[in-house]
Amino acid sequence: MKKQLNIAIIGFGGMGEWHCHQMKASKIMNVVGVYDISEKRQKRAAELGLKVFESPVAVAVEEGLDAVLIATPNDLHLPYTEYFAARGKHIICEKPAALTSGYFEMMTDAAKAGGVLLIVHQNRRWDPDFLTVKQLKAEGTIGEIYDIESCVTGSHGIPGDWRKVKEKGGGMLMDWGIHLIDQMLQFDSSPVVDVDCDMSYIEGFEVDDGFTLRLRFQSGLRATLIVDTNCFINRPRWRMQGTDGTAVIENWAREGKIVRVKEREDKYLRGIDAGNGFTRTMADRSAVTVEELPLPEPMPEAFAFYKNVLAAVNGGELAVKPEEVSRALKVMGFATLGRLPCRI
Repeated sequence: MKKQLNIAIIGFGGMGEWHCHQMKASKIMNVVGVYDISEKRQKRAAELGLKVFESPVAVAVEEGLDAVLIATPNDLHLPYTEYFAARGKHIICEKPAALTSGYFEMMTDAAKAGGVLLIVHQNRRWDPDFLTVKQLKAEGTIGEIYDIESCVTGSHGIPGDWRKVKEKGGGMLMDWGIHLIDQMLQFDSSPVVDVDCDMSYIEGFEVDDGFTLRLRFQSGLRATLIVDTNCFINRPRWRMQGTDGTAVIENWAREGKIVRVKEREDKYLRGIDAGNGFTRTMADRSAVTVEELPLPEPMPEAFAFYKNVLAAVNGGELAVKPEEVSRALKVMGFATLGRLPCRI
């Protein structure tokens, strides 16, 4: 049974270097070296004391190498997976795993043929804010959740260079969308029966700089996923409507609150002036009929993803299963088409 995996990183950009530091800190992943076509990134790897491989061939013949981490532009995930799987190396792949679910099927076929694991880095499953959302559902704190909004917003535009190029798998649906889709499919496992997506091109690139994706599940849940890179007042990270209350998580720091009903009938309700009119329906509830609660704060296990990789190599169960990745990619594929009924 292996206690540590020897890893080579293919693609040493921002995510590749992030993985390098995280893997070293985990002490269960030993980064033996890096392959990158950029001289600048090769120099950076050398500054960190890493071996710099001259070619994929040099990586593949490295003695004692267990796996590769692929953190290249998205269009290169498939060919690198096929190459290293055929040479008996386990594959850890950045998200999105592939440009389409069809390409991902080719990747899974290559892994099976090579007798290796294909593990996709859907790391947002372990985000503390998402764990809070899951706990609220599991505990029924606000009753049955029937409407949920998941938003990631900022004002810095599309990051990097290749993420602005369509053939490289650029755009925010590919970049952040796959995370939010994966989270929602973990939140509700019932089939997705309707997909409706509007993408924005405010910056004028050939790829989207944001989107609003609406999913309807067979369970009845309505989910709205929003990514906006030109937003100067951020939306709440999460907003959940339940049959017995509302929960808001403002940000990744989990600032927010829960408001839950205590008395459904508000005997003290008074109407209010609203704009150029009057309403009782939309007036604030009387304070005695609701209660405000703090958000639960579950914490993920440190280095949970890497620990699962090691466990899976030793015969354990994968946390991120290929069929789950394929399902998320299929939803993303439908989203690129606008609005369609489906069953995914």
